[in-house]
Amino acid sequence: MNNVLKGIEPKNVMKYFEKLTEIPRGSGNEKEVSDYLVDFAKKRNLEVIQDKALNVIIKKPATKGYEKGKSVILQGHMDIVCIKEENLDGTYIADLGSSNYVDTFEKRVDPMGEDYYWLSGRTTEEFSYNTDIWAVNHNKVALTPLKIDLTNVSQKEVIQKILKS
Repeated sequence: MNNVLKGIEPKNVMKYFEKLTEIPRGSGNEKEVSDYLVDFAKKRNLEVIQDKALNVIIKKPATKGYEKGKSVILQGHMDIVCIKEENLDGTYIADLGSSNYVDTFEKRVDPMGEDYYWLSGRTTEEFSYNTDIWAVNHNKVALTPLKIDLTNVSQKEVIQKILKS
């Protein structure tokens, strides 16, 4: 292993992400990582589905005592964006970018011949030089430190009013 994630907790979870960093998986080259995920599920006796397009669905039953609880779905991409090393222009510590899109729906056909619609779009503005979007558009590896905070600050006053009544 490369120890890319050395020291990051929880180690028991990060070891699987570490393994994923070792699997080449540029867009259009997802077979090895797809097969890895299928094997991962089978080794743990989990229900797994792999379609012709190499999409993988893994189903894990609820923990005993939580069978009536809400289901949780985790979704992610198996592929990564690859840039040839000779085209790479360094790293850039960047802010998380955001943008406005003009949405379009594209009619597509899946590998089994079924029609589906793909939501896509284009951005409506140029990106500030300090964002991850700008960095990637300029062949840089964007390093964006993130923090997840799901606090809905706008609702704090509403809750305070309810509690006082």
